[in-house]
Amino acid sequence: MKCVFSIALIMIIAGGCAGAGIPDVVIMERTGNFVRVDPDLTATTTRNAHPVSIPPDRLRTLLASIEIKSPEGPFFAEEDEGRLFDPDELAFLVPAVSKALAKAKPTEWVVFYLHQCGRLLRPDVTTGAVAVREGSVSFTLGHYRRTDVVGSEEENRDSFLENELRLDPMFGVHDVGVRISVRAGQRWRPGDTPRTILFPLNPRSPSGKS
Repeated sequence: MKCVFSIALIMIIAGGCAGAGIPDVVIMERTGNFVRVDPDLTATTTRNAHPVSIPPDRLRTLLASIEIKSPEGPFFAEEDEGRLFDPDELAFLVPAVSKALAKAKPTEWVVFYLHQCGRLLRPDVTTGAVAVREGSVSFTLGHYRRTDVVGSEEENRDSFLENELRLDPMFGVHDVGVRISVRAGQRWRPGDTPRTILFPLNPRSPSGKS
């Protein structure tokens, strides 16, 4: 009896340790999509200015202004261009990100995971992270409409990737051809940072004053 009790106790302790490192501060989750507060492993030299209050209207303006350029078509010879988020995605993200930034710590950032039905009815995933640092709102795109995250009948290896992305939405970013911008028709030059955009924390007037 003592042996059975000891084994059960070990299993409980081991299970608790295994789950201790999994982020679980979910701010909003709906139909497979979520916004969450996670440890920010990129904040090694400068801590984020969290918690911080950003009005939803301000966040909506910033997120709605982001445009995407992504290679597509046979041999990725074509380029898809348009808004990064559609109205339904903004309706989900804006209040959740605003609430999450108000709860985040200086060592954390806000991540999102959008799972939707994409082209040819194939599920795809878009992920990213938002933080406030050094007077700017930092937006970083992780994956954009990644379609290889769900395993097929022939090969189920991609189900592992889907689990990894739910644990860490910034895991294994690979589609380097994707570019984001905030100005229509912006030309990307060598040296530009393709995946991170910095917005002024406070909107500026036409004169340049906050």
